[in-house]
Amino acid sequence: GSSSKKQKPMFTIDVPAYVDRNIRAEAGQINVTKMLAESAAFVLEDDFEQALGNIQDAIAAQPNNADLRCMAGNLHEDLEQTEAAEKAFEAAIAINGSHIQSLCRLAAIRFNRQRDIAGARTLVSRAVTANPTDIPALLADAMVRHYAPHPDRDIDFAEGRYRQVLAQDAGHVDALCHLGTLLLRERGNVMGAEQCLMRALTREPDHVMCLIRYSEVLVTARRGLPEAERMLRRAIQVETTSIEGMVALAEFEAHVRSDGEAAAKLFVRAIRVATLFAPEEEEQDEIMRERVAELDRADAEREAARLARDKPANASALPTAPKLRPFLSRPMPLFARTEPGDISALLPFALEKYARFCHTVKEAPAEAKYLYECALGLTPDSSSLLRCLAELYWTYHNDTSQASLLLSQAERACQDDKEELSMVLSTHGILKEDQIENDPSKARDTFSARLFHEKAVEADPTNRQARYKLASFLWGREKDKDYSSELLEGLVNEDPRNVQFLLKYAEVLHRGLRKSAQAENLIRKALASFSPTDPARLCALVPLANLLATIPRNERYAEAAVMLAEAEAITPEEDAVTKEIRYLEMSSPGSMDIARADLKRSDQARIDAEAKDILATFFAQAAAFPGGADGRGGSEWV
Repeated sequence: GSSSKKQKPMFTIDVPAYVDRNIRAEAGQINVTKMLAESAAFVLEDDFEQALGNIQDAIAAQPNNADLRCMAGNLHEDLEQTEAAEKAFEAAIAINGSHIQSLCRLAAIRFNRQRDIAGARTLVSRAVTANPTDIPALLADAMVRHYAPHPDRDIDFAEGRYRQVLAQDAGHVDALCHLGTLLLRERGNVMGAEQCLMRALTREPDHVMCLIRYSEVLVTARRGLPEAERMLRRAIQVETTSIEGMVALAEFEAHVRSDGEAAAKLFVRAIRVATLFAPEEEEQDEIMRERVAELDRADAEREAARLARDKPANASALPTAPKLRPFLSRPMPLFARTEPGDISALLPFALEKYARFCHTVKEAPAEAKYLYECALGLTPDSSSLLRCLAELYWTYHNDTSQASLLLSQAERACQDDKEELSMVLSTHGILKEDQIENDPSKARDTFSARLFHEKAVEADPTNRQARYKLASFLWGREKDKDYSSELLEGLVNEDPRNVQFLLKYAEVLHRGLRKSAQAENLIRKALASFSPTDPARLCALVPLANLLATIPRNERYAEAAVMLAEAEAITPEEDAVTKEIRYLEMSSPGSMDIARADLKRSDQARIDAEAKDILATFFAQAAAFPGGADGRGGSEWV
């Protein structure tokens, strides 16, 4: 057993059952069995120190009993005494080299605390060899491969082990939970993940990790959002210190409910709890204590400011970007840990999540930078943190040099993680593009930008966003249009509902390859993804109207005019340049009446003098070609 403030061990010996076996097998040793019975009672009351004292007395009576040593190790873990637990498990293995529970627990310490992946694999392999059908051993063997960093991760092997466990026990909750996580995050198999998690929750409705993962399935599938929220709230109700649950609910509040205040409170709460769980050497770090205290004070100040309907006292003095560019960012998975988990990773995990929220949602760059630096102080080689901090320097400070240095550092830090390396390289490519766009003297960096994008795809060919960015970079170059089209066609085939991919492929087909009919079908497919009242449909509405306006048939111009009128209703404050482009595209010889009527309806005060001159020139020229009398098509004339 464990208290709500302790992390439940992954594998433990059933103490009461062990007592029963000892009573039958060693009836003569009444003192030891009595100690074990008392220890079991103390465990049920969460009195781990008293339980450990009894077990140590039992070990003194039976020093060569591996089971007793393993129990001591479990209790040391409950008391967060990792080094003592490690020595206890090692002592048990020295007595019995095939002691499965001790091998698995020691493997968990090697994996989580010391990041000794090879050592953890060796230990669980010994456990499986000792008993090839032992479920805890098989599960541990799966998890050290499933949750290992690149290149030690072996998803196929892990999935096989999970299924091997389920072949013995079809309702094994932990196996179903971890297999569901694997299917969702590694395979993209949402339906398969949902089936696994549903089976697990049927057997154990309050399994915290299953509740969190199932909510992730619902959000990923964009359905059942109220149920997803209910599950997340239930998870942190069952385990009030679940950092994963708090962070997941915070992200739900931020991205689904758009409630930034609720999200911020949950993030701060997660950081506060993570500090309690930090290892002793980090708990004693007064600097970190002060940082968390500052976060608490900032949270209180925000709440007071909100109640006073005043500007927050800690508002950032840095300029806020009007709109963040859509950065390449792989959603960081909720920390998948083997119980009792890598507690030392929970604090930087919570800090990074909150920093990302402050950066991209709250748009508070000073606070985000502070949180990134706090997290980097704990994990200085975190490539994802370095990449995020680089994006912040780039977007808010326009400091591309510092951003480039941080990205180079991130690239060196993640050479073994091809997925993360691909993200870093692609982000660096976008940075180079931005530098070229803002400083024509850096045009020589065009090759460098292309190289970063190509290396990103090479590092991880499954990274769709990296392939999308490479295709977007290449399509404007005549000799690369076919390759760009090929990349985008593959993306659309893999993810046919992705509006971003559909619209970019349509743009390449229409403007680059002159395949208007195929482009129109793609844009209409993208448009169908939005409800009629969704303002976001503007991203597909305008491209479709512009495409229709270039097709030389009067009825298509009329359809385009209707769509552009709808677009104008969505964004009535169109700037002059947008107006100018719209009228130029609409005003072809075959649609003079539409153009004149549309111009008359518009608010001419919002059209600047240059746009009026362009329109006047157009009308003057159009008089010479009534209805396209010279035989040229309307799109060519425009």
